[in-house]
Amino acid sequence: MPKFGYSIFSGDGRKRSGTIEATDIVDARRKLRSPGVTISDVQPYGDRRLQSYLRLPKLEPSFDQARFFGNLAVLVAAGLTLDQSLLRLMICRVTFCR
Repeated sequence: MPKFGYSIFSGDGRKRSGTIEATDIVDARRKLRSPGVTISDVQPYGDRRLQSYLRLPKLEPSFDQARFFGNLAVLVAAGLTLDQSLLRLMICRVTFCR
């Protein structure tokens, strides 16, 4: 069975990575899916060309993914639509809201 590398954010906000055996990427994502877990990246293990292509782009060195997704979850849970929430986060980023 092929191996897939993954990166996830656990319920406590920590980034975790590792490998998992699955038939394909969809199966790997299904196996990783659980309450409180946010899947960041799943890719075939060991394929360097695909690793650079499928990886999330680095927006800037100080981008905090855990804070971003946590804030996004709070805004959506508060009733804002996804586009309203993203716009608010973008405005906050430009004006240095914390």
